Amino acid sequence: MNSDIYALTEPRPVDLAAIERELEHLWQDTDSPASGEPGVSRITLLNLVACTQEVERASEIAQEIASVTLYHPCRAIIVAIGPEEGDAGLDASVAAYCHIPESGPRPICCEQITLRVRGESVGRLSAILPPLLVPDLPRFLWWLDTPDFDRPYFRRLAGGFDRLIVDSRRFARNEDLLRMIEWHDDILVSDLNWLRLTPWQELIAEFFDPEPFRPYLSTVEKVAVTFACRKGVCEAQAFLLIGWLSARLGWQPETLESPEAGCRIAMHRDGQAIEVLLQGQPEEDASGGDLISVRIEAGGDSPAAFEIVRVEGGSLAAVSVEMAGACPLPYRTPIGSESTTGLLCEDLETLGRNSLFEEALHKIEEILSKTNSKEK
Repeated sequence: MNSDIYALTEPRPVDLAAIERELEHLWQDTDSPASGEPGVSRITLLNLVACTQEVERASEIAQEIASVTLYHPCRAIIVAIGPEEGDAGLDASVAAYCHIPESGPRPICCEQITLRVRGESVGRLSAILPPLLVPDLPRFLWWLDTPDFDRPYFRRLAGGFDRLIVDSRRFARNEDLLRMIEWHDDILVSDLNWLRLTPWQELIAEFFDPEPFRPYLSTVEKVAVTFACRKGVCEAQAFLLIGWLSARLGWQPETLESPEAGCRIAMHRDGQAIEVLLQGQPEEDASGGDLISVRIEAGGDSPAAFEIVRVEGGSLAAVSVEMAGACPLPYRTPIGSESTTGLLCEDLETLGRNSLFEEALHKIEEILSKTNSKEK
């Protein structure tokens, strides 16, 4: 947990029907501080519900969420989802976490509710949670695992929130990515994995900022992306990058071939053929699915290649431009490795839609629809 955050109270077990009453008692207990000590400020700007099927992680997630309240004061609800089989069961507890703001000595505190549900109670989450949310404030549902897109209880639950937050880094199959795209038409979805691309997108854009380099955008012939290959992880991050790049540059997919640990995409723009290769490779210093390198090759009268490679344990990127008769002049720059909690804080800054993300999703949907189309 962030060292600036401290627990105002230990988690208190409570009956579901008595949660609001117990929270009021909790705040009443803190409204009468000892002589000479400042009281606390109770602030809630949004509702954040974090769901996990890894029940044993509930306490760890509670601490991560407490760190989020440093930047986004909220009512946080952690839901640990057990097996759906068996008798209904629900255990609840309440707690509060605080931090001392720079502007003064009075602590700012936020409340946290933890629910452990199992059996038939899992299917009733869409009825259990709404009464626990603070009215008239934004509602965010953070799903820490691969979402159960096909489960009826999941659709009912997600439909009651302003946005579903997922992390496609945890997706095991490209089909999960496609299901997320299909869902986005009905329910607003954001993806923490998209935010991990920001430094890569910025470096790629910087290649073509100088006026002499901009014509290369229309002569791209090949893009090669490598990503960290892990069992049980799909190439979602690589697809997100290609979705963004092809949407921005107007590339149209023709075929998609999927060998092991990667794929080959044939694309075109105004008659110009573009080959896109996504290739997985073992990498100890990167999380599964994370980008390792991006290489863009452009033709024309003076061919050039633009390359970004993650180095130094993933903390830096080696950036270079290769042109005939010119020195590559490579340099290194921080590539960033934001924590999941940091990405969540960044995501919560945005309440509306992200047009670039949506354009990338629609392009990925086009690409995935071309699977093995050459063989049909």
